[in-house]
Amino acid sequence: EVEPVVEAVRGPEAEAAGSTSPAPEDLLPTLDASLTPEIQQLAAQLGSAAAIYEHVRNTIEFESYYGSLKGALATLWSGRGNDVDQASLLIALLRAAGIPCRYVQGTVQIPIQQAEDWLGVRDPEAAWQVLLAGNIPAVRVGDSSGQPLALKMEHMWVEAYVPYGYYRGVPQDTSGARWVPRCRRQAQASQQ
Repeated sequence: EVEPVVEAVRGPEAEAAGSTSPAPEDLLPTLDASLTPEIQQLAAQLGSAAAIYEHVRNTIEFESYYGSLKGALATLWSGRGNDVDQASLLIALLRAAGIPCRYVQGTVQIPIQQAEDWLGVRDPEAAWQVLLAGNIPAVRVGDSSGQPLALKMEHMWVEAYVPYGYYRGVPQDTSGARWVPRCRRQAQASQQ
């Protein structure tokens, strides 16, 4: 699977919250991210934030639809989900492991070749149509001649509060903890 590099443009609420310590709700279950026994067992089995992220990244396929449809458990069972339902699964697993985390909503811009690879198509128009068919708000970004360069779309991802100083996926200590974005298609984030 190709891992598209995207540029995330974060909203002011998420940016303002980015430097804060976790709140109690960053560990609580939600309607979409319930902490069922199955979720708790898988989180305990995986053990670390990095292992949990890799599990969701490597075992859950993208499905094109808009908004929350399945929640964490049905996404786990089906092995498929959109960005919101994959984020719900990641949040449920992280919270079950005692790792504070939260949803972040923003806009991502995916270079057209990476979008085609991610969506399994070979044409810029087809990539855009896959997103539109799922009612995902997306726009085409092109150069001055109309050549497609990227797709820009709404996207949901997760930020986890992890010890960053010595953090490489193993929770050794809590020094230097900070909010780290975790997104299946996000390799780098930049602020607007």
